Amino acid sequence: MIKVSGGTLGGRVLRAPVPEGVRPTSIRTRAALFSMLGQDLSGWSFLDACGGTGLMAVEAASRGAAPVFVADRDALALAGIEQNLGQLGLARVRVLRGDVRRPQEPALSADVVFLDPPYKDPIGPWIAWASGVARRYVVAEARFGTEWPEPAEGFERDGVRRHGEAELALYRRLLAPE
Repeated sequence: MIKVSGGTLGGRVLRAPVPEGVRPTSIRTRAALFSMLGQDLSGWSFLDACGGTGLMAVEAASRGAAPVFVADRDALALAGIEQNLGQLGLARVRVLRGDVRRPQEPALSADVVFLDPPYKDPIGPWIAWASGVARRYVVAEARFGTEWPEPAEGFERDGVRRHGEAELALYRRLLAPE
């Protein structure tokens, strides 16, 4: 059972089964993330680039982010994401099918890009891609002990925090939009 941790949907439960191999972000890690970003994301857009269950997109939408995008390339994960969004009444969250790193029409951008790729994937290429899409922050979750890449030009790494077996790295764009 996965509960939404905060915002207007706090306490609601995601009911779709979790696909094999998907690691939903822990409640401790989610709390830390929204402590860093803030609890009110009104006026900010959010992209969950490795959707899994859609949990992070739900958390962002629950805190007022709009538009919100969630992407995954696995058919079972996508079906579960759509089921969860439907049960929570989040028709405004846009589901992107396939590898989000492929060019999109129109070009994809978001204030916050959240990455939680499979642990077997190297994190560096994901962060490099997200740095070209994020207007404010790239937030990445990876296994504890990950060797984090240096920030892309125009970004700074604003800390790495451990939460159980996971780490969160926050990359902040130096000149965020007004």
